[in-house]
Amino acid sequence: MAQELAQAPAAAATEVAQADDAAAPNGAAKQLGGVQVTGSRIKSPTLTSNSPVTVIGKEEIKFQGTTRVEDLLNNIPAVFAGDGGNLSNGTTGTATVDLRNLGPARTLVLVDGKRLQPGVPGNTAADLNFIPTQLIQSVEILTGGASAIYGSDAIAGVVNFTLQKDYEGVRVDYQRSGYQHTNNNALGAVVDARGFPTPDKNQFDGQGHQLSITLGVNSGDGKGNATVFANYLQLDPVTQDRRDFSSCTFNNLGSSRYQCAGSGTTFPSQLFVFDGASFLGSFTPDPTGDGVRPYVGARDAFNFAPFNFYQRNQERYGLGGFAHYKFNDAADVYTQLLFNDTRTNAVIAPSGIFGETITITPDYAFLTPTQRNQLFAGGQDSLDITVLRRNVEGGGRDDNLRNTAYRAVFGVKGEFLKAWSYDTSIQYGTTIFSEVYRNEFSLVRARRALDVVRDDSGQIVCRSVIDGTDPNCVPFNAFSPQRQSADAINYLQVPGLQNGQTTQQVATGSITGALGEYGIQSPFAKDGLSIAFGGEYRRETGNLDTDISFQTGDLAGQGAPTLPISGSVAVKELFGEVRIPLAQGLPGFHELGIAAAYRYSDYTQTSSTNTYKVDGEWAPVQDVRFRGGYNRAVRAPAIGEIVDPTRVALGVNADPCAGVIDPATGIVEGGGTRAQCANDPLIAANPTLYGNILANPANQYNQQIGTSPGLQSEKADTYTAGLVFTPTFVKGLSIALDYFDITVDGFIGGYGGDTIIDSCYTRGALCNLIQRDNGPGAAFGSLWIGNGGFVVNTTQNTGSLTSTGVDVSVNYRLRLADLGLGSRSGSLNFDLQGTRTLEQNVSPIPGDPSANYSCAGNYGIQCGVPVPLWRHRFRTTYTVPTPILDSVLTFSAAWRYFGHVTADDASGPNDLNRRIDAQSYVDLSAAVTFAGSYTFRLGVQNLLDNDPPILSQTVSPGVVVNGNTFPQVYDTLGRYLYANIVLDF
Repeated sequence: MAQELAQAPAAAATEVAQADDAAAPNGAAKQLGGVQVTGSRIKSPTLTSNSPVTVIGKEEIKFQGTTRVEDLLNNIPAVFAGDGGNLSNGTTGTATVDLRNLGPARTLVLVDGKRLQPGVPGNTAADLNFIPTQLIQSVEILTGGASAIYGSDAIAGVVNFTLQKDYEGVRVDYQRSGYQHTNNNALGAVVDARGFPTPDKNQFDGQGHQLSITLGVNSGDGKGNATVFANYLQLDPVTQDRRDFSSCTFNNLGSSRYQCAGSGTTFPSQLFVFDGASFLGSFTPDPTGDGVRPYVGARDAFNFAPFNFYQRNQERYGLGGFAHYKFNDAADVYTQLLFNDTRTNAVIAPSGIFGETITITPDYAFLTPTQRNQLFAGGQDSLDITVLRRNVEGGGRDDNLRNTAYRAVFGVKGEFLKAWSYDTSIQYGTTIFSEVYRNEFSLVRARRALDVVRDDSGQIVCRSVIDGTDPNCVPFNAFSPQRQSADAINYLQVPGLQNGQTTQQVATGSITGALGEYGIQSPFAKDGLSIAFGGEYRRETGNLDTDISFQTGDLAGQGAPTLPISGSVAVKELFGEVRIPLAQGLPGFHELGIAAAYRYSDYTQTSSTNTYKVDGEWAPVQDVRFRGGYNRAVRAPAIGEIVDPTRVALGVNADPCAGVIDPATGIVEGGGTRAQCANDPLIAANPTLYGNILANPANQYNQQIGTSPGLQSEKADTYTAGLVFTPTFVKGLSIALDYFDITVDGFIGGYGGDTIIDSCYTRGALCNLIQRDNGPGAAFGSLWIGNGGFVVNTTQNTGSLTSTGVDVSVNYRLRLADLGLGSRSGSLNFDLQGTRTLEQNVSPIPGDPSANYSCAGNYGIQCGVPVPLWRHRFRTTYTVPTPILDSVLTFSAAWRYFGHVTADDASGPNDLNRRIDAQSYVDLSAAVTFAGSYTFRLGVQNLLDNDPPILSQTVSPGVVVNGNTFPQVYDTLGRYLYANIVLDF
């Protein structure tokens, strides 16, 4: 279970105190035999750390029934949700970790103290799917910058996975899991009232199987070990129509109720009709006749929710091995070989024709006589028709994603000249990415299929067949309420293909010296000065190859072209570290020491950087320890940020100036007043646009993205200060309070499309970055029909991010025998991990404080995932031995709590979603271990089957919302049940 490394479990804490008191006069031997603590290359004589480090032990992993590493980490208060298995639209198929809500790219992931390669081409974030869950011994989470020790990306902190090595024997570990949920949410009545299907009341789905086999053997002379493993994971998908609260998307009708919403790209088609610049209305083919009728969103909008995966299917294979052999004290050779292959499908709603404009005349071949009379009642010679038609015949868009990763580490370490040790290694990691995107419509083919005439025989054919442009074209009738033929769908559907690869090569060497061996130490300390120094070379490459459909933006449902990228970055680094014990074992100075580190990094693509840290600790008495430090950290631009081509893509969540005018208020649907929208240059020049800009029912708008030249590294300043209290008069109790303050300057990103929108229409700033479509017809003034309108949101060094707060850790282990209950009465362990967020500030635009906003206690369009002011996990565990087959029983209960959050200002007035109430979850686990070798475990998370908080589309910030909620944040699918068996032979 999680606890501060400086405290450890109660037993370990006692051992630490004893080690302090029994410190040997000669510090050298103790340093060489010390403990490697995440955040330092110098081994420590104790488990104490000057920086806050939280440890998740293997028991906590079992208590949670973990199959996906992101689920384990997301339950830690310091961790915020990144990409993961409960997201579909926009996912890369990976899983990421985000410390302090500063972004996954600012959290460095290590495996056994060494950097893990990126998970997708062009990005720096590691893929947690690579980590073999059942081999994790512990996870150490270091708060704050650590670039002086580990290099780039360690801004918010470091997550270090320690894997099981030196195993002897055979271990079989199998787990079966699934979700049980009872559909009884009041929103089911809203779904039913709209006429959409509702799910059965009782559901058991999302089942998973996880198997791991480990074999290990020691060498005959006891100097070496080889451990190999194989694992397999299979998870079933869950679609949103399996839960009553996600069977449709919701719109907020005010403070009292929701209604089912949907997309204006629907079936039968929605048709925007224009006579020149005059908008004549929105219509849809009448399914009860042969004409058209006015389009009514509450009746005709497409319900895209049922198709979307709430939990993606996943199949994962892993193989690996660890080996080492100690020839002598000077040469311990080691290696680590890991392989992982993860496959998943991200299925979302069907593709379609998302706003193609055609010009028709009264003799357009697909018009029925009734439609012709209705549409051309004004005697026009031609009309412009913008078609929005959903591909209901072809089914959901199926994004087949595969990530295949390899990692090899070879090294040798040892001791020499009594006071010195070294560690040198090389490593190579690669991730191969492949994507096959099925059931997409081709925009080029859609235009051809809509452009039809009658041939000489009177048959309806594509114009491109007549003129020879495309002899294979099959007509598509968007004016019909009927489904189209398989031939028509097969012509329109095209696959999209992407393949890419990332590589990482690292060569590093370090030397550590315990200078106390030479008498270099403070006269007031028992331990001597220690140093570490060395160098590192790292080179990363990334390339992404996309087919012509992706490159040209021909795939209708992608929202943007996906262009090839190729690049590399390399860095040469020198580093050094020193630890100086100043006083030990003196009155008022049980322990006093300082440490410092420095790293120089010379990059090929950007300027060189200097990172450094200084920290210290003071324990006036054994029971109380103060610690604190300062870190300068950096993040160099990722390959994808350096070479990302400019293009138009979806990514803005609102257009305040879109929609019709509400007669009661005189304000458009988007919420912007006439005066506010006049800040927009195009609207100012065309005042009649106000009230005549078409709104996107799905709240998806365009932005222009890509790299601006001259990117430089981000710089961060991190301050930490803490207190650790381990009273000797309360055996087994440890308390830690740690303050953190992290500020990132020049953070790499865009200003944010929604921030630009908000800045323009509330303050008149950045309006030049809003480029509305100046074309004719339905697109005039639009930010979503076609690619002519967009918000310029290119990548650059922008403003600053700040995260401050206090981590709270309390651990108490009580041996019931100490209460006189007998030697076999067992023990109770209480563990609390909590985080109080004080500030989460974003200053996106340098020099413009009016654009600043706070996300502490908020969520929404700007802030994204919820940032509660208080969040904790409290676990109580009872362990007791029994005489039956030398068994041990363990019972554990946990309370997970997320504080309430409020919608940010950019999310607009929204009474129903103004506040997400605090959420609590109860978890239970029980296990029995026989003879120390055979363990059987049952558990449940979200015991009470709590439904997640439900959001409307208007406050849903992009891809992190799926199924009307934040599924990577809140328990969404119901009770998670699991059964686990571990057999050691």
